[in-house]
Amino acid sequence: MSNLDQFSQKIDNIGEIESLSVLTVIDNDFINDDLETTWGLSFYIEIDKNPEKSILMDCSGSLYDFSQNLSKLKLDFTKLKAIHISHWHSDHCGCLNYVLSSISKSAMLYVPIGNAKTCKQIQELGFNIETLAKPEMIFEGVFSTGTLNNGIQEQSLVFNIKDKGLFIVLGCAHPGVIKIIEFCRDVSKIPKVYGVIGGFHINNKSKTEELIRYFKKINIQLVSPCHCTGNTSKIMISKAFQDLYIKNGSGLKIEI
Repeated sequence: MSNLDQFSQKIDNIGEIESLSVLTVIDNDFINDDLETTWGLSFYIEIDKNPEKSILMDCSGSLYDFSQNLSKLKLDFTKLKAIHISHWHSDHCGCLNYVLSSISKSAMLYVPIGNAKTCKQIQELGFNIETLAKPEMIFEGVFSTGTLNNGIQEQSLVFNIKDKGLFIVLGCAHPGVIKIIEFCRDVSKIPKVYGVIGGFHINNKSKTEELIRYFKKINIQLVSPCHCTGNTSKIMISKAFQDLYIKNGSGLKIEI
């Protein structure tokens, strides 16, 4: 669905997950100073502490930094079940060929529209790939927004956590953080949003103040901006949310 003002696409019977683990594989900041940092983003996500229900969200752009962190974090992609690419900028999908060389052909790739040539090449390699123009379930309790279009075609990843509500993982939030969250609430029919992590694509005082007001309005419980979120915005959000704010960077692991 490309028009953020139209919410005709719903997802019924989303279900829920018991727990979620989100590991920041690469970011342009760090939590663990043994890890590499670069302008890029990648999250390794496990659902219900089960490697058989794992998702790689984006895969950075620097092969050296990405591969070094995979090794240091001892991540094994042989059981990886899904890859979710937020958008086709190289700092989010530049290492995709490297990832494909180490995963099972049974893994599913979920990508946004806008790169038919690459999608065809991946299919020709024998991988299962879905180009998502609208919201789609990935696992029970997990769905992609599908491609949202605000000049740059991008999708976000959404988890419905038992007794907590939606947890939303953003790439760069080009369509706008508030619009993405409202879209997720509408298509899922779940109003409660527990947390949001990822690139907020913002470094403007007035827009950050607007975002802070919105987060407080929906009573968000976890905020962890990274990547393309400017330092001014990070500082403002951290002061506004204090203990609900989690500093992000390479090596951060959030368990819910």
